[in-house]
Amino acid sequence: MRASTVDAYSYGFHNVVVEECTYDRSLITHKSQPVRSASQIADVMHIEEVLAHLDGLARGRKVA
Repeated sequence: MRASTVDAYSYGFHNVVVEECTYDRSLITHKSQPVRSASQIADVMHIEEVLAHLDGLARGRKVA
């Protein structure tokens, strides 16, 4: 996840990482490393927020 996020950021893409879609073998590592490091170059959002935003785009309106 981190490598993909860094690559996309390097090419100028705005990134969103869905927190519930990331995984690490250790819960402590999962809560600290991948999401925290991604938050420096991407928006880390919960799946409900992402789905609401995509639904708003599909309906032709912007969701904050």
